[in-house]
Amino acid sequence: MAFAQTVTDTASAADPVGRVVVVGSGPAGVAFAEQLCRHDPERPIVLLGDEPYRPYDRVRLTSLLARELEPNALYAGMRLEQRRNVEVLAKHRIVRIDRAARIVHDARGNAFPYAALVLATGSRPRVPDIAGIDLPGVYVFRSMSDAERLLARQVASRATVVIGGGLLGLEAARAMRRFNTRVHVVEHESRLMFHQLDQEGAALLGRHVERLGIRVRVGAQVRRIVGSLRAEGVLLRDGNVIACDTIIVATGIVPNVELARNAGIAVGRGIRVDDRMRTSDPSVYAIGECCEHRDVVYGLVAPGLEQAAVAAGNVAGVDARYAGSILASSLKVVGCPVFSIGDVGDSAKPYRAYTYRSAERYRRINVHRGRVIGAVAVGAAGDGGADFSRLRAVGTEGRRIWPWQLARFARCGELWNDGGNDVGSWPAAAVVCTCRGVTRGALAEAVAAGAATAESIAASTGASTVCGSCRPLVDRLLGAGARAAPTLPRTLLAGGVAAAAVALAASIVSVPYQDSVGGGATGVTWRWDVVWRESLYRQISGFSLLALAALVSTLSLRKRIRRFTWLAFPSWQLAHVLAGLAAVLVLLVHTGFRAGANLNFALTFCFTGAVLTGGLAGAATALARRFDGGPPRTLRRAALAAHVLLLWPLPVLLGFHVLTGYYF
Repeated sequence: MAFAQTVTDTASAADPVGRVVVVGSGPAGVAFAEQLCRHDPERPIVLLGDEPYRPYDRVRLTSLLARELEPNALYAGMRLEQRRNVEVLAKHRIVRIDRAARIVHDARGNAFPYAALVLATGSRPRVPDIAGIDLPGVYVFRSMSDAERLLARQVASRATVVIGGGLLGLEAARAMRRFNTRVHVVEHESRLMFHQLDQEGAALLGRHVERLGIRVRVGAQVRRIVGSLRAEGVLLRDGNVIACDTIIVATGIVPNVELARNAGIAVGRGIRVDDRMRTSDPSVYAIGECCEHRDVVYGLVAPGLEQAAVAAGNVAGVDARYAGSILASSLKVVGCPVFSIGDVGDSAKPYRAYTYRSAERYRRINVHRGRVIGAVAVGAAGDGGADFSRLRAVGTEGRRIWPWQLARFARCGELWNDGGNDVGSWPAAAVVCTCRGVTRGALAEAVAAGAATAESIAASTGASTVCGSCRPLVDRLLGAGARAAPTLPRTLLAGGVAAAAVALAASIVSVPYQDSVGGGATGVTWRWDVVWRESLYRQISGFSLLALAALVSTLSLRKRIRRFTWLAFPSWQLAHVLAGLAAVLVLLVHTGFRAGANLNFALTFCFTGAVLTGGLAGAATALARRFDGGPPRTLRRAALAAHVLLLWPLPVLLGFHVLTGYYF
């Protein structure tokens, strides 16, 4: 079933000045090349892969095995070879690095000179030392070739055992179950997804897996593979035998460090790098699953993409630093949403755990000194995954969690009560698609470049192409026009407080009439109260006030005019508050802050009251953004309701005021 596209190009003989050679055409290598093209579109790049395929989306191989997509879908968005400065070469297995001459050599005798070398050699499956592991019928699942072999075996297998209860093992088990094959998952740890979930979350996931017809054995170790000519079963440490005709080994990864080690580059568990992703040789970088940063080897895609961006920046001359990644996962595992970030089990920091549980949902957050250091969630994400993405941002940024949020979490399992609907107002660095590490800012850039549908967004950024849990967030962003909405909490807070303070002063203070006139040395006299006593000045200030009132009313409609895209909504919020403040100051000129009687009193009361409540609503909005809801959000709702109530009589009162002033 050899359906994958092959490439047999060879590199050009000439060595362009400044050529960057990338060894490895997996996600990290491709991401590096794409990022470097953004920094320097003319920089010559050679991307070398040892597989006989064009670069493909390895993350979606489980979907291919489950027959949920066509093979060609794995190549969507992988169009580096269309760039004139990039050579994408397959079937070039690099076997030696000559650091002195700055040349890499492949197994076919080709040489590739480089100015900078990037090692993105990835990893290979870790195969445990079990007797019989090399028998026919035992498979690993890591590459396109592995997927092809398993697709061919899938139809014929009647009983399959998957060794390993992590994400890859569970997805492989789900895929093999497609043709009603009996499937067992054997995990030697005490729970599924041991490094991502706690005991209770893993138990809920295990029940979901069992409902799919997949048997799960945790805390069970495989002693040996049973069979003489081919695999016929697995013998467990407790003496039980699980009969099968197919075995898939999914027990982790081993970084590919041999190429670097043989070249004299420092290695540990992975290829050791500094914060700029440089190895012990300053002209050689390492990224992705092959590298070790601060004694940590990350086995996830998202950290590799972050490392690729940092390495590309430094190769292009931009001082970029990598401070490490907080381990976070937000995926659909065998169809069940699973979220995990930070310390989910034992931690060196003392913490308090808050949990919420129901029949189909489990949530837990670990809080240390008011900040989330770890979180686990299993089960339906009713808000389309927005809460997961925001929780990831909270954990990554170390933002404070407030007591009212913890109280809400205990009631319903959610920290926020707005459902995260306004995705467009998230910070640009907030991750929307955790599978591919795509931020809100990257999605907005794609929209600005012409992507107008979720499908075109997926093609250009990869968002929503893996587990699909972020698709509702992408749809919301497109519905909001994907604007890079700025947040102005401090300015909005200051403007709201100022407007409320001036309006409050207007309601309790009046400017006195001038009792005496002093000519001074020049003999020029001027009374400040003339501006609200003489007809001409009153007309000027009155119509100015009317114009400002009309402007404020127009600004208040901004939220409802979806097609009006000049400036983002938070900027209009601030303009609305400042216009209200200006209106109160003009009211001072017009009336001297005298409320008057009857009609004038009602008009002044409604006007100053509307500005006062509007200012409070603006200040509360800014505080709600800072404190993630709570009492400020309650204050905002009350102030906004009073603001609207006081605004309704204004047009009628204003009309009568103008009529009486001119008619009588």
